[in-house]
Amino acid sequence: MERRLIELLGQTDALWLPFRQRHWQRQSASTVYYERRTLFGVGGLPWRVGGTVAERVRGLRVLAQLRKAGSVRIQYRKGEAFPLVRLVDDADDELRLLCGLAPFAESLKLLDELHRRQGDEPARWIPEEQLAGIAWGDPRQGDVLGTQAVDFSPCLARGLVESNSSVLGHAWFRLSELGHRLAAERVANGTAAHGQRPEPSPPDWDARWLYVDARNTAECEMLDAQPVDHREIGYIPLPCSFEGVG
Repeated sequence: MERRLIELLGQTDALWLPFRQRHWQRQSASTVYYERRTLFGVGGLPWRVGGTVAERVRGLRVLAQLRKAGSVRIQYRKGEAFPLVRLVDDADDELRLLCGLAPFAESLKLLDELHRRQGDEPARWIPEEQLAGIAWGDPRQGDVLGTQAVDFSPCLARGLVESNSSVLGHAWFRLSELGHRLAAERVANGTAAHGQRPEPSPPDWDARWLYVDARNTAECEMLDAQPVDHREIGYIPLPCSFEGVG
């Protein structure tokens, strides 16, 4: 069952990582992501089980076991064959630690820094390289910005942080209204961690590679998927000349 939970974590992060150039190059990707993120807010990811009748029954039994163990929340929808499934917060944290990723408490360090940089401009977008403390074009750019994006995932999935990007794949972040309230509370009670970076634990590499494979597979599926509602336009990219003011 742990394997299935790690896969679910990878699928969740794939949904919330910032758009890059490859996403904007796919005509339907922004709409597919918009629809699925909206659905995630309702209850999670669709638990789709294909194959034979026996395989579908086994898949639903696994889901029942995960719920009984307290690892997932399930949302059934009227008229829909597949329920929505989401990791509970404790399971999400445990799996991130196993995979060597930043759990929610560490992700909050980025929320605090975002709050500090936004200052009295709550609609202001902050470029990812500023948050990471590197210049665009730095040789470490791919690793540093990729790690930071994954570190943001717990806050993105909880609706505390928003992301967007230009068609060139340069990402920006800002706090949601809910994120602003939480960040202000952390400042007020003295728990804000300005200037600190998330510190994930060493990974179990088998778990880490399973997570990466599940995340990459989920992204490829979403890039090739078609939207449910073809009238929906999805997300709009930020202009390449964008300076951060929303």
